[in-house]
Amino acid sequence: MTNEQLNCRQDYRARIAGWYNGYVHIAVIYVIGGTALYIYSQYMGQVLWWEWFAIPIVIFLCNISEWFLQKEAMHQHIRNRGRRASHGALVDRSMPGNIKVGLSIVVLLLGVLMYIWEADRGNVQLSWIVIGLSVFMVFAMWIFPETGQTRKDQKESD
Repeated sequence: MTNEQLNCRQDYRARIAGWYNGYVHIAVIYVIGGTALYIYSQYMGQVLWWEWFAIPIVIFLCNISEWFLQKEAMHQHIRNRGRRASHGALVDRSMPGNIKVGLSIVVLLLGVLMYIWEADRGNVQLSWIVIGLSVFMVFAMWIFPETGQTRKDQKESD
């Protein structure tokens, strides 16, 4: 690893909030996913063999969308500045507003479609969970801050 990479990694880690714990982060993700799978499995019945293909297709599409967002939206401004970093740790810009608006529209449209689909199948309770989760995800994206420069860093660069 080069000195530039080591310095970048140390700088990035110094900007992580003191209360953050990576293992807790992973645990929360798995608890949410496990809970969702449990809820969904309660509504499954007489699944046809070809319907199981939805699982790898969804996993593939999620990975492609994550890759695209990382490559195009979240790291574009870092590449333009000639730096290597992750999630904007070394820059003072967050995700561009037009990307947030587009992502919000996609999430809400998918939430509404899934709400209609679940309600049509008679899963009224699950349909409300889906629409509530969609609204929460959009709300969280706009409210919770992203990693960036601290006020102390801004004063030092002046």
